[in-house]
Amino acid sequence: MTPQEKDLIQSVATKLKQSPESKKDADAEKFITDEIASQPDAIYKLTQAVLVQ
Repeated sequence: MTPQEKDLIQSVATKLKQSPESKKDADAEKFITDEIASQPDAIYKLTQAVLVQ
């Protein structure tokens, strides 16, 4: 990982920490958990996708 990549990842983490709490849609949360969170490396892959966008 380069210093620039680390800075980009840190920026994503900071934005997530600073985002306000919001009411979650229970159905959407369950669907996300079932379809995405259960996959190996989901956090890594999603972070990479965010960085590309």
